[in-house]
Amino acid sequence: MQLRYDVDLNDLFHALRSTDSVSFAEVRGSARDPSLTRIGEYRHIEDGVLASIFDLDVLQPYALRTQRRKRISFSFVKTGNYSVQLARHIYLIKPVMARMTIASESLAKHTPRIAPQKLEGVVVFADPQCLIDRFGLDIDRLPDDVKKLINGVPGTEFSMEIPLAPWSWISMEQIFECRFDDVLRSIFLKSKILELLCEAIAHLNQMDRPTNNFRIPAARREQARIETAALIYRKEMRNPPSLRDLALRLGLNRNKLNAGFREIYGLTPHEYSRRVRLEWAHDRISSGAMTISEACDAVGYASHSAFTRAYGDVFGYAPSETPTTRGSDKLAK
Repeated sequence: MQLRYDVDLNDLFHALRSTDSVSFAEVRGSARDPSLTRIGEYRHIEDGVLASIFDLDVLQPYALRTQRRKRISFSFVKTGNYSVQLARHIYLIKPVMARMTIASESLAKHTPRIAPQKLEGVVVFADPQCLIDRFGLDIDRLPDDVKKLINGVPGTEFSMEIPLAPWSWISMEQIFECRFDDVLRSIFLKSKILELLCEAIAHLNQMDRPTNNFRIPAARREQARIETAALIYRKEMRNPPSLRDLALRLGLNRNKLNAGFREIYGLTPHEYSRRVRLEWAHDRISSGAMTISEACDAVGYASHSAFTRAYGDVFGYAPSETPTTRGSDKLAK
């Protein structure tokens, strides 16, 4: 059985005039919750902009109909995926790529293959004129359908994918790892959501004008996921994710992840992670910023002997023999 809910953005914008956030439970009322909700809220970002932030374990199929009133949305998914149905088309929202949508109404659906299924993401809703006036959105870069919608022409809709820079993934992770409470949490979340929104608008403003049927090539989508995977390895050196976990986080199967790393970096994901960690350790040891033991611990080696062997394999000498002036070809800093 699929549960169904309705949300009117006009009501949400009105409610958020007097409070920073409204929970999903408040919007849903007495209706049954289809998920175990860790985070579920609509949050005021600034006048004309609100965001839906969600971290859920979805237990059963549900659909969320949103009366959008011609507002533009930018959807970002960190974990999982869901579909959005407009009047004429259905689009899949997946990790790494953002999706811009403008329509009078949308229907978001999630059907977990195996319950519970984790779903984390952010959807930013904004008045088009706010994006033009305050964020500098260049409307002339966008297709005619967008102009028609903004000008109130009925019966039109538009949706397109936006490739995000890998560091946008870090902003996403920071949203869900926020350690602050109350006022500080509100300030922090607003800043990170504005980062995502600015990244999306900057991309739109740099595009050659796309057609109404604009599509990002599949190869570009996969490249964005590989570049994001590399950034995750550089960020999580002390406890690098397994290939399986990384593939799940990015919505990319392990074979494509392996092939993508070989094509872009000439290494397997494991080899890339190992090289990045050891080069980082080499820099700290050679500069005197860390002792060998500190560097070994910082890059996640459980034993000094394993670190020494791996270090020797890459650089040809032991950590204790590292010269202060000798460099190496860097994959990452």
